[in-house]
Amino acid sequence: MAIDKSNRPHVSKDGFVWNSDGFLIGNIVDADIETTVSIKIDSITAEKVNVETGGLLKVKIPNKVFDGKSHEISFEPLDGEPLQLNLIVDPSLRNLSRSDLRPIRPNGVQLAYGENLLSLKADNNMELLDKNLQKSSLDMPAGNISDYNLTRVVEALHVQTEALHALLQKTSHAPLYQDQSSQEVGRTPAIASTLNKRYGDLLEEVIYRTNGHDVIWLGVIDWNFRIQRPQHLAAGLAQLGCRVLYISIVFKEADEKGLFEIIGSPAMGVFEVRLKLNGVIPPNIYGGFSDEQVNAILAALDELGQIVGLRSPVVVVQYPSWYPVAAGIQGATVVHDCLDLVSGFDNVPSEMVKLEEKLVRNSDIVVTTSAPLQEHVAPIRSSVIIRNGADVDFFSKAYEVEHSVTSASPVIGYFGAIAHWFEVDWILEAAIAEPDWNFVLIGSTDGADVEKIRALPNVQLLGERPYSELPSHLANFDIAIIPFKLIDLIICTNPVKLYEYMAGGKAVVASAMPEVVAATDLVYIAKDAKDFISKIQIALEEDNKELRAKRVSWAQNHSWISRSQEFVNMLSVSEPKVSIIVLSYNNWIYTSATLWSILSHSNYRNLEIIVVDNGSKDSSPRNLNLFAARDNRIEVILSDDNLGYAGGNNLGLRAATGEYIILLNNDVYVTDGWVRDLVRPLLLDSSIGLVSPITNNIGNEQKVKINYSNMSEMALEARKVVRRHKRSRFETDSVAFFCAAIRREVVEEVGLLDESYGQGFFEDDDYCMRVRQAGYRIQIVDDVFIHHHLSASFDALGSDRKHALMEVNKAIFEEKWGKWKPHHYREAPDFG
Repeated sequence: MAIDKSNRPHVSKDGFVWNSDGFLIGNIVDADIETTVSIKIDSITAEKVNVETGGLLKVKIPNKVFDGKSHEISFEPLDGEPLQLNLIVDPSLRNLSRSDLRPIRPNGVQLAYGENLLSLKADNNMELLDKNLQKSSLDMPAGNISDYNLTRVVEALHVQTEALHALLQKTSHAPLYQDQSSQEVGRTPAIASTLNKRYGDLLEEVIYRTNGHDVIWLGVIDWNFRIQRPQHLAAGLAQLGCRVLYISIVFKEADEKGLFEIIGSPAMGVFEVRLKLNGVIPPNIYGGFSDEQVNAILAALDELGQIVGLRSPVVVVQYPSWYPVAAGIQGATVVHDCLDLVSGFDNVPSEMVKLEEKLVRNSDIVVTTSAPLQEHVAPIRSSVIIRNGADVDFFSKAYEVEHSVTSASPVIGYFGAIAHWFEVDWILEAAIAEPDWNFVLIGSTDGADVEKIRALPNVQLLGERPYSELPSHLANFDIAIIPFKLIDLIICTNPVKLYEYMAGGKAVVASAMPEVVAATDLVYIAKDAKDFISKIQIALEEDNKELRAKRVSWAQNHSWISRSQEFVNMLSVSEPKVSIIVLSYNNWIYTSATLWSILSHSNYRNLEIIVVDNGSKDSSPRNLNLFAARDNRIEVILSDDNLGYAGGNNLGLRAATGEYIILLNNDVYVTDGWVRDLVRPLLLDSSIGLVSPITNNIGNEQKVKINYSNMSEMALEARKVVRRHKRSRFETDSVAFFCAAIRREVVEEVGLLDESYGQGFFEDDDYCMRVRQAGYRIQIVDDVFIHHHLSASFDALGSDRKHALMEVNKAIFEEKWGKWKPHHYREAPDFG
C-alpha cells in the first residue's frame, strides 16, 4: 500500500520487548493490517511479516541471537527507510549479563484492565484516554441511552476508578515534583523516573520482569551473610523465570521516599529489598515481632506489591517469626521452607517453637529438607521433601585441579559452622593420634569450645572465609569431613556440605547422620572418634581418580537448579482448579460489578468462571457473551427460564470441572486474593466440607462491623478487619450462600441443591444440614471479606411476595429437618 511519507509507520515510543518465548513484540504506529514490514537483525533479514490489527507486530527471532549480546534491529516498511533501535531483551532470558539489557523507559504509566487501557501522560497536560469509553459515547444515540451502552460506560468508569486508585496508591507518598536540575523551568519528570528516585534504580527491571511466579522471600539470613540454601534456591527460582523479592532481615526507619528500597540484584531476577518501617524498628527477626511491627512490615509489603504489581505471590518463610507477616498477605501461597529443627538450636526462644507449630499447621505448603524432619512435622501435617544441593559447576573447580594423595602430611578439611553440634573431641583425638595429618577447619566457632584444639600444631582454625574462596580450599583437601554429634538437630539435618564436597570429587568421612547414610554408599561413616580415625585412614588409602569421578557424577544429580525445578513443580500443583459459579438474573449493573471484581481481585491462576443466566429479561445475556469473548476463563450458560436459585446453580454445578467450587451471588464485590484464602481450609483439612467468608450485610454469624462508602474504602477497611483475624476460622452449623466454597467430593456425595425450594430461600440452610449429616464440618473463614449488597434479585419481588416465599420455603425446610433455628449475630469483637 502507498504510505504517506509525513505519517509513515514508525516504531512506538514504548519500544519492543523480546520475550522469553523468543518473540519480538511491539507496535508500529500508523500501520494497518496491509502494512508489510521487513525485520533485519544486524543487517540480516530475519523475516517479513504483516502488521496485525492495531499495529501489533509479533515476529519469531532466531535462536542464534539468544547470546546475551546487544543487537541492532531495523524495521523497514516496503517503501520507507529503515528505523533502527537497540534490541530490548526481557530479563527472564537465560545466561544474560545485566549490562547487556536494554530496559524500556516509558514516558508515562499505563494501567491495563482487560481490554480497557488508560494512559497517564507524565507531562503537565495529564489526560485520560479510554478507548472503550470513547466508543461508548459514539454509540449512544441522542436522547436514547441504551442499557448496553450504559453498561459500557459504567464498565469504563469502573476501570478508570480502579486505575486512578492504583495510581494514587503509587504516588501518594511523594507527589510529582519540579525537577530543579532541568533546564526547562516547571518541567515535571516522568513517573517512572520519580519512582526510581524513591525506590531505587532497579525498580524498572523489577516491574518489567513479569513472566513467572512472584516470590516474596522471607528468609533467615541476609543475602551476603553466608551463601546457603536460601540464596541458592532463590537464584534458581529466578533462573527458572520467577521474579524473586528477597526481603532483607535488616530494617530501616520510614522516610519521605516511601516504605521500601531495592538495594541490589545479587542474581539475575533476584532483587534484595529493604523494608522501611514506621514505629519501633525490630533489632532482628530472631526474637519475633510485636503486633505493631507486624502491621508496619505489612504496610511496607503492601506498598511494594502496589508499585511492582505483585500477582498471586508465593511467600517463602524460613523462620517462624515471619509467620504473622506471611499470614497477612492476602491471596498468598505461603510455603514454609523448613530448614532445620528449630527447637534443636540452643539459642531459640520458646516462643519461636510455638510459632513454628502455627507456621507448619497453617502454611499452604510445607517443605522439609530431610526424611527425619518430615517425620517430625508429620503429626501436624504432611510435607514435601526438597533436599539441599550444591552449585556443582562452582565446586567442581576443586575436582578440575590435578590432585593426588602423595604427601606424608594429608590435609583433612572442613568448612561450615563449628557450633555446639561439632565433634571437637573427634578432632582432638585424631590430631593427637596422627600428628602428620593436618586439620584445616574453616568457619565460625561461635557456640563451640575449641580451646583444646586451638593449641595443637596440626590444627588450623581459619575462621570464616568468603564463599568465593571455598573451591580453592576444597582443592587442597585430601579428605573432607562432617563430624557432627547425633543430637535431634543433626538427625534432622541434610548437610549442604555433603553435596559440595562430592562436587569437588573429595572422599567424605562423616558421622552416621540418617540423611548421609541414606544418600550414597560413597561416604565413609564413622560411629565414634576411634572409628573416625580409622575411616580417614581407609579413605586416604582407597582414594583414586575413578572414585573421584563417581563422586562428581553423583553430585551432578543434586544441583541447586534441579532442587529449584522441584520447587517450581511443587508450586504448579499447589493451585488446584477452582470453579466459580455466578448466578445472574437481571440487575446487570450488579452482575458486571461482580464479574469485574472477580477478574481484577482473584489473583488465582487456575480459575474457571461459570456464569449462569437464569432467564434474564434485560441485556444480561448479550453482555455476558461479550464478557466471555474477552476472557477465555469465562463460560456462559443461558437458561431460557428462571430455574430458581437452586436450579440455576445446579446448571453451573453440572458444568463445573474444578476440584473446588464456589457459589457466588451476582450482588457481591470480592477482595484481593479471596479465592486462595477462601479455599485454604478445604485444602488443609479434609474434614471441612463447606466454608463461607465474612461480610458486611447478612443476618447471621458472618456479619462484621465495618464502615465504608465505596469499594476503594471497602478494600482498605476489609484488609484491616481480616488482618485482625489472620488464619481464624469459626465453626458453625450453617452459612449463607451469597458466597460458599465446597469441595467437589462433597457435592458428589451430598448431591446438588434441592430445587423444591423454587425461586429461593432456605436452600442454603438445607444444604448445610445435608453436609453436616454426611459428616463434614462447616466453617466461616474470618480472614476473607466479601462485600454483599443483599437480596438484589429478591428485593424486586416486593416485601409481601418476598415474605410469602420465605414462609413457604420455611415450611418445606421444617418438614425435612424439624423446626428451623433462626440465625443470630456473633457475640465477639468486630462482629454483629
